[in-house]
Amino acid sequence: MFRKFFDYVYENQFLTITIILVAVSVMILFQNNQSNVNNVKLNFIDAMFSVKKPIIDYKQLLKASKENQILRKKIIKLNVKAINYQNLEEENNRLRDILEFKRQSNFKLIPALILSKGVNKNINRIIIDKGEDNNIEKNDVIVVPEGIVGKVIAVNKRTSLVQLITDLNFFISARIIPSDAKGILCWYGGNEFVIKDIPNSILVKEGDRVVTSGFSDIFPPMISIGTIGDVKNSPNGFTYILKGKLCVDFYKIGEVLVLKK
Repeated sequence: MFRKFFDYVYENQFLTITIILVAVSVMILFQNNQSNVNNVKLNFIDAMFSVKKPIIDYKQLLKASKENQILRKKIIKLNVKAINYQNLEEENNRLRDILEFKRQSNFKLIPALILSKGVNKNINRIIIDKGEDNNIEKNDVIVVPEGIVGKVIAVNKRTSLVQLITDLNFFISARIIPSDAKGILCWYGGNEFVIKDIPNSILVKEGDRVVTSGFSDIFPPMISIGTIGDVKNSPNGFTYILKGKLCVDFYKIGEVLVLKK
């Protein structure tokens, strides 16, 4: 290794001598305190700083970039924790509402978890974790504290298939409060329903409450369905076309209650 070094120095004598002389000159220069020499020192330092500054800036940029990456990771972790806390809080609130609703209800209510949701354009179904072993039967009504969810259409030993009110094949007799008008309600899309063929001689207005009528052998009366949002006359001029919002948010439900009459 030393041999290569000496060979390199020997082959580049002029360059080596120049570097040594410049180094010695700089050392002598920096040890001199005369004003002219000081000016030269400052100029030299300025020149060196101009060369070093981009390097310093680049290092600071790399450091800032690494710090930003660390901060971004911390922010993501905090956001995930915040979302988890929010989900837990919402779940606790739902369970609290279900327990309170069950305590105050006159019906026998069996809590159930939703195992899966099958949602497409026209057919909306869910599977719950209760079945024949829990005395669940076909046409049992499914509710949450906010209102009606659907009805059981098939039962296995430990699970049941539920048809949601947000299904184009789901029809239910509804009553509008306070007018007491009654009609057949069906899903309109999204979180909306429609009721047709109610005479426009009856006063119906936006914000009126819609509940089950009790005219069905399946659905008990006075279970909340939603509220009227839009009141229009139908083309025949004698009846309404009523649209409204369902009171249940079907994207958020995770627990339901099976209503046993």
